[in-house]
Amino acid sequence: MNFILIILLSAFIATTLMTIVSYCMSYMFGNQFKEPVLLNTLLRNSTWISEDSVNSAAGWLMHYAVGIGFVVIYYLLWNFGGLSPTYFNGGLLGLISGVFGVSVWWIIFKIHRNPPSINRSGFFLHLIIVHIIFGVGATAGYLLLSSN
Repeated sequence: MNFILIILLSAFIATTLMTIVSYCMSYMFGNQFKEPVLLNTLLRNSTWISEDSVNSAAGWLMHYAVGIGFVVIYYLLWNFGGLSPTYFNGGLLGLISGVFGVSVWWIIFKIHRNPPSINRSGFFLHLIIVHIIFGVGATAGYLLLSSN
């Protein structure tokens, strides 16, 4: 299978899995942990995009684009960086991605003039957990798709 297709499908699998868990955690804990919704809220509360229909698509596109970016890095590490595509390594990459994600969200919340009012510590902990799931999901997708 073409490496671009492997990356795109692995990213889709991992990001979708992560998003499902985020929606479940939002429901279970009664907090807003849905990344696409928060991205749309940030956009809506900014001067960049004000039209709701564009805004809704933008948050989802941004969310999946970041997933593709992470999987590109994972793919490069697995194929050229000497890192084996194991579930342990996928979880480790997810943990690293989660720490990076927390840093980015923290900066965005600090510099945004009207960030959403959420349980940030809970959201940040949630980001670590769902990125570990993302890393394992990306590994599963990669192993499944590259074995054919």
